[in-house]
Amino acid sequence: MLLAALALPCSLWGQDVAEGEQLFKQHCTACHKVQGKLVGPQMAGVNAKYANDREWLYSWVKNSAALIASGDEKAVALYEANNKQQMTAFPFLTNEQIDNILAWVDEEDARLSAPPEPEVQTAGTGAYDVASDPTIYYALLGLVGVLVLIALLLVVITATLISAVQAKEGKEPFSFADVMSRSRLILQNKFVLTAITAFVVVGGSAKWIAEARTIGLHEGYMP
Repeated sequence: MLLAALALPCSLWGQDVAEGEQLFKQHCTACHKVQGKLVGPQMAGVNAKYANDREWLYSWVKNSAALIASGDEKAVALYEANNKQQMTAFPFLTNEQIDNILAWVDEEDARLSAPPEPEVQTAGTGAYDVASDPTIYYALLGLVGVLVLIALLLVVITATLISAVQAKEGKEPFSFADVMSRSRLILQNKFVLTAITAFVVVGGSAKWIAEARTIGLHEGYMP
């Protein structure tokens, strides 16, 4: 049906919008959308175009074929502009019901065209969840591991240099067992153990504090 191309921009105050929606979905959705062309033209944005043709609109909706057959210039032009698609006749619709359809179309078009409402964030919404991201915790543990490797590497380098010096002086160089023994002694050193323990404690505390600070934030918690 070509009702969309013939809607009027008249004021439709007091119309039954609910009935208009029901009538539109019952009789118009096969050929029309509020916005965008389907079989017939869209129904949005045509009210202003036909502001002064209300009575003609009623005749078109109720029996467009009769208007075309009578040679009505506007009806013929509209018929040809839509690839000669014959609009279904709706002789049972009253003028008031047609007005109700148009009222709903205007309301629906306004709803579809309105910009989306901005999202209102509550406390903690979208906040970075530190507790669920153990990156800091793992980074601290990784740092401890790197420090241990550096310590071992220094032991090996030092032992190698000492061994080279001893060999040059004619002394017996360090063996691999000597290097490992010295490495074990370093790892057993109280200062080294204290440093490693401190890193582990700090890492665990950071994760615990992060979890404690996020309690209730994702549920709009208010102190």
